[in-house]
Amino acid sequence: MGYKRKARVVFLSSGDLCRAMLAAVFANTGGAEFMEARAMVLHPVPPAPALVSALRETGVALADHMPAPFDAETLAWADLIVTLDAVADRACPAVPEWAQKRYYPFAHPTDIESLRQVRDAIKRRVDGMVGGMAMIA
Repeated sequence: MGYKRKARVVFLSSGDLCRAMLAAVFANTGGAEFMEARAMVLHPVPPAPALVSALRETGVALADHMPAPFDAETLAWADLIVTLDAVADRACPAVPEWAQKRYYPFAHPTDIESLRQVRDAIKRRVDGMVGGMAMIA
């Protein structure tokens, strides 16, 4: 027995695009059966080469996962809004009554090694979300 529809998840980060991108990529690849995820950023910027490299190491292509700008329409679409840093958490407006909000803080990566650590931590968190959805499906 499955869901009537996939859960709609928005991952929101501040100007640092990589955390929301990573979370959405992992949700859409590992949890595609249960959720549809979008990355949102407060101030979109092109992805850093280190992000592209760190994702490539996991076998994920970045091209299909570009983030959307922060907007009310995407928030209205969501069932779950996950903020990934303190700035995004404070900037996130009140969520619609049907949606839930979670705060999963991840450090801002400063180099390729810290990006790998953040990437792996986000993957573990998203895998946990997917596992929870699989258990109740």
